[in-house]
Amino acid sequence: MAVRGFGLFVALGLSLSSLAGILLAILGGINNDSYVLRNLFPFQIDLTTFFANEPEGAHRGAIPGITNNSVGDIPGMTSETQAFASALWHARGADVLSQFYNVYLWDYCTSDTSVVASSAVCSPHSSHDKFDPFTAMDLSRWTGSQPEDSVYPEKLASGMRVYRAAVNWLRASLILAAIAKFIELVLAVVAVGASVFILLVTITQTAIWSFVVAAWHNSLSSIGVDAHLGKGFVIILWLATILSFSSSIWWLFTLVCANHRSGPGRRRWMPNVRATQSYRYDNMGNTSQPQHDFPMSTDVNFAHTPVHSRSPSEAAEEQLIGNSYENYRHQAAISEDKV
Repeated sequence: MAVRGFGLFVALGLSLSSLAGILLAILGGINNDSYVLRNLFPFQIDLTTFFANEPEGAHRGAIPGITNNSVGDIPGMTSETQAFASALWHARGADVLSQFYNVYLWDYCTSDTSVVASSAVCSPHSSHDKFDPFTAMDLSRWTGSQPEDSVYPEKLASGMRVYRAAVNWLRASLILAAIAKFIELVLAVVAVGASVFILLVTITQTAIWSFVVAAWHNSLSSIGVDAHLGKGFVIILWLATILSFSSSIWWLFTLVCANHRSGPGRRRWMPNVRATQSYRYDNMGNTSQPQHDFPMSTDVNFAHTPVHSRSPSEAAEEQLIGNSYENYRHQAAISEDKV
């Protein structure tokens, strides 16, 4: 009993810890006053190297001569990154850029430090909006009416298309993972299924966010724009997954232990009890005579039937007690024979 109680305690603690980790990942960026939540971003756009670079003949306040035809003016710019890089340089000159853009599931925040401070400026929380660099960085003023995907470099355009298509699933999958973990707390038998689902969610989250980060890095690192996967977000998801599988092992251990202690294996050490019926004969006339128990089975055995012979004196005595032939009271009793 003590072992089973300890197993239940450990399994419950691990399940609650796993659920807490999933909820933290979901709530990342929701409360800007919380240091933990504001630093749980899936990916971050880093413009520090971009700010350190200066185009030829330019200064911080204004960047003259940057046009779609002046490819050589911006360090590292190529014909493929020309349109997007030019818009970034103009936005930098207009002081509308921040050095870091931290993208969460529900919003994004801008800051000038890699560790998001409470003073960071964040967009409204929304379950429908998606991170749009043209809106967040105010690039549309310099790209005109060009479609966004035509301004992006090819790899970055592919990465942003995947992000826009998958972001709703990324949100929903984490919510479903939290629900699965909660159901496990109520029904321990679904522990393994819940853990497998959480593992799939974690792999999907890691793969999609890594793909988006690689798209930004491979497309714009030449001009000083980089991207990083949110370490805190990824670590807490994988930690929640490990805790979930650990709790599943303990739930299974507890269930198996309980079944072993109360199942058929325990009953085989108990003696087999068979109820048999016996007939009891109480002497009606002479209480000093011994009473006899005659065990009877379902097969009638007349060998146990008492045979009475009467003498003339006994016959006369029977007449006195009411002409009763049988001096014995016939009773049935249940006894237990241990086999």
